Amino acid sequence: PPPSPPPPVHPPSPPPPPNQYYFYAPGEDEQFDTLATALRCKPVVGSAGPLKIDLDRSMCTALTCGQYQIEHSLFQFSYAYTIYDLWKTVRTRTPDGMLHATDLYTGPGACTMGGVCSEGSRLEHPGRLGAILLFLSSFLWPHVKLGLLHYFFHARIRPPTRRNGYYWLAFFGKWSFSDVLVMISLLGVLDLHVDRMKVDISNFAFSSVTASLSAQLRLEGQLAMYWFCLSVVLSLSVGVFIDQLDEREREQQQAPLRSAPDEAHGSRGGGRAGRSTCALAAAQALHTLLTVATLAVLLVALRAPLIRRIVSGSASAALRDFGVELNQSYSLLELGWLSARAGGCDYLMSGTFWVFVVVGPVLRSLSMLVLLVVPLPFNWQRSLHQASRHISVFYALEVMVVAVPLLNTTISELANGILTPKSFKLCTALNEQHGGPCLTIDVEPQAGYYLMCASVALYFVSGFDGSPTHKFIHRRFYPHDMPPPTCHDTASETFTMI
Repeated sequence: PPPSPPPPVHPPSPPPPPNQYYFYAPGEDEQFDTLATALRCKPVVGSAGPLKIDLDRSMCTALTCGQYQIEHSLFQFSYAYTIYDLWKTVRTRTPDGMLHATDLYTGPGACTMGGVCSEGSRLEHPGRLGAILLFLSSFLWPHVKLGLLHYFFHARIRPPTRRNGYYWLAFFGKWSFSDVLVMISLLGVLDLHVDRMKVDISNFAFSSVTASLSAQLRLEGQLAMYWFCLSVVLSLSVGVFIDQLDEREREQQQAPLRSAPDEAHGSRGGGRAGRSTCALAAAQALHTLLTVATLAVLLVALRAPLIRRIVSGSASAALRDFGVELNQSYSLLELGWLSARAGGCDYLMSGTFWVFVVVGPVLRSLSMLVLLVVPLPFNWQRSLHQASRHISVFYALEVMVVAVPLLNTTISELANGILTPKSFKLCTALNEQHGGPCLTIDVEPQAGYYLMCASVALYFVSGFDGSPTHKFIHRRFYPHDMPPPTCHDTASETFTMI
């Protein structure tokens, strides 16, 4: 047979045209390009600004890969921007008592951004109290606290005054955590997931195409947030270390006042001569009951729903049409787990949350309960008492009581600026179909929040350093000493240095 002809030589393919950027709103006749884009392999990472989608018209590549991923940063904000944004927040209070976004609300009694309101309505600034609290607790107070800590350590002042100073610095030092706890909670709450939602694409080259969509809208921490969290933890740890040095000095001065009979009597729960055994037993039973109640309410509060995330707006309504519900409740334990979902430096934030909101409060109540009911050797009891007192510094549930209302104010402002027609073009079509704004998020306290408040109230009586239960236990080991806040040190009234 004759030889086969050589294969035809095709001219080289022209280089592909440069990528073009488009965004297709629902209703436009661009199904082919949209599907090709939706099935591309190479992820597209967008920067801050309007979302742009890179269209790849290679259908073969699209069908081979079968997936497409977009990552887009909507906006970034700093600590200063958060304070400024909360301060300038303006809302319209209508005659029915409801608050509306002034720049979006156009109903009866609307107010303009210039401050002109219809009859029966008024302008309010709901974020200003939160801005003041965050500025004082997270910016001003940490510097003042470190300055006072240096002063009490180096100044030539009476030991009772120094001791009281350390006590109040430890008591109020945890309020630097208000901003940290709000941000940790935001990491968990501001994490919206749409998992494997089915979407049917009709009137295409095929009779019908079914695709699945997974989406996530979340808050990502930046370096400033992690550095601030670390600085607060180190500041509190330094306070504990200095207080321990002061306690060691005080014990050396009080050693001549302690005798063997005092220690033997104190190990059985006494501590003051003249008190009858029945009175001591009744007091110990009362403090034991208070400590058990505090621990029980705390454990229930950790697992009960603390807050509920309420997501509304046109984007939420559109997702609800597909059977996706974004409203969800969270407990304290769930917030601790969710804040570490992204990994990396978020483990630092999550670990801080667990130490100050879960581990510290539980260990403090447990250690005090052991001191009240378990007959340990006297030296063991004294060491456990000292450790328990230092553990009380790592208790921040009272700050969390204030952080939840701040969380609602903060997340409402952030959500109003996340998805807007300017940053996310699809909002324009969604607002026309379902009514704007595109996305709003509110946080409502649940039963767990009120249980947490009750736990903190009980803790003020039975757990805080200086509480009646703490002083009752303290008298076992130091019968001649009265701890702060009613400090009276009989061991030394001289001017001494640590």
